[in-house]
Amino acid sequence: MKRAALKALSLAAALTLSARLACAAVPQYINYQGKLGDASGNPLTGTYSFQFTFYDAASGGNQLFQEQWTGTSNAVGVVNGIYSVQIGSLTVGGIPASTFDGSSVYLEIAVNLGTSLSGAETLSPRERLAASVYSIHSRTAEYLGTGVDIATFTSVGYLLVPVGLSIGTSSTTSVLAVVSTYTYAASTTSLVNLSPIGLNTNSLAKPTITGVTVKPEMSANGSAHSMFYGLNASPVIDPVGSASNVIYGLYSAPTINDSLGPSSGHVGYSLYVNAPTFTGSTGTGYAAVFQGGNVGIGTDAPAHTLDVVGSYYSRLVNDGNSGASVTIDWNSGNVQFVTLTANTTLTFSNGESGARYVLALKQDSTGGRTVTWPASVRWSGGTAPTLTTTASKTDYVGFIYNGVDSKYDGVAFNGNF
Repeated sequence: MKRAALKALSLAAALTLSARLACAAVPQYINYQGKLGDASGNPLTGTYSFQFTFYDAASGGNQLFQEQWTGTSNAVGVVNGIYSVQIGSLTVGGIPASTFDGSSVYLEIAVNLGTSLSGAETLSPRERLAASVYSIHSRTAEYLGTGVDIATFTSVGYLLVPVGLSIGTSSTTSVLAVVSTYTYAASTTSLVNLSPIGLNTNSLAKPTITGVTVKPEMSANGSAHSMFYGLNASPVIDPVGSASNVIYGLYSAPTINDSLGPSSGHVGYSLYVNAPTFTGSTGTGYAAVFQGGNVGIGTDAPAHTLDVVGSYYSRLVNDGNSGASVTIDWNSGNVQFVTLTANTTLTFSNGESGARYVLALKQDSTGGRTVTWPASVRWSGGTAPTLTTTASKTDYVGFIYNGVDSKYDGVAFNGNF
């Protein structure tokens, strides 16, 4: 073939970076369009083989990437001198992002008429690539600020920060340092250096967000008996400034601005705690555990282990009709109600030492029903109270569970209501 002349009409990176937290696949190729002519500048038409090679220098240098467009399937059709290719689309994974992490990248093109590169002509000079193609490499978010290598993404989209992350401050020795401002009681205070925060693992799964509910999922990669916390508020705080600081390990007082009006029916929780659910194994779940200190409900100055300001009660649990026997599970509630529909044998379970319980026994419309008390119940003087036998009347019997003796001691009786 005659010596060809190549003029690049356009060069652009075809890059789409998903805005979602889970990164979508990024097409690692370049849309390239050129014009192929003979030595006199006349446009050529036909099937041509191309070789595209990236180097780090205008001549010589190191080869960074190469792709060949040959054979009956991949040779390029040229019409009136114009051709278009997507460099990288014939290579598994496309053009590596590392190709563009240097200061300069040059494209060299070799071309030959037909489906083979045998005898191909290398066009000169090499073309220096414009900055736009470097957007392929930007997906790694490798350099920030001073250009120090601080963060990478895993193959599934997690961001790994090997040293620490600072928000609102330029210096920290913490895993996570936050400088923010909040207003409380007409005074402004700074929260500085919440240290350290996070899990010493890269196995924290992406949060699943439904509305405003965040549910982190954790992979327990540690050894047996490892401890995992969804939220662990154990700050080390060095108060500065004036005395009498108020310090909260965890403080929640949300304000809900509801544009839907009073009929929206929203329910707000400052703190909602439920016992963990075990799947694939068994264990003991606790909804909440307070270790040390006083707990206040309705007061911010509790004087006792549990200090309640205001009324409190245990909901009445209706166990329904008794039949010939019924089990009272005191875990269900401290006050329970049974309708006697036959002469009934009672069983008590799950009593807590020192707890007070009340059992309401109502005669059905027939009346005359009797009960057999559990062997774990004992009465003052050894004699059980006499229950009413009048139809539709109710007796109330009070107990304290004596965990030392494993006995439910009958301490109160009121009948015939």
